[in-house]
Amino acid sequence: FLANFRTVSVIFLDFLRFYTAWTHNGAVELNGDTAHGRWYVTEYGLTAKGRRTFYIIHYDDEYCRTEKGWRFSRRTGVWHYQDAPDLSGNFGPPPGFST
Repeated sequence: FLANFRTVSVIFLDFLRFYTAWTHNGAVELNGDTAHGRWYVTEYGLTAKGRRTFYIIHYDDEYCRTEKGWRFSRRTGVWHYQDAPDLSGNFGPPPGFST
C-alpha cells in the first residue's frame, strides 16, 4: 500500500505546484458499529503549467467499526463545480466522471 501511495503522490505532485483542501460542515450519524457521514470540501490548486483550479465536492461516506477503530466502508463523491476560482467554469460533474 505504501509504495502505491508514494507513486500516486509523486504523480499528483508532478501535476500540481500547490494544492490545499478544506473540509466544511461535516456531519456523522452513528448507528451501533456503523455510521454515515457527509463532508463538504473545497479544493484549490495551481498546476505545473500555471493554471489555477477550484473544486467544490461533497462526499457521502459509510463507516464501520473494526478492532482497529473506525474505517471507511464506502465513499461516494458528488462533484458540484470544477474550473476557475472566479466560478466562470462548469457546474456539475466533469465529463466522464462517475462515483
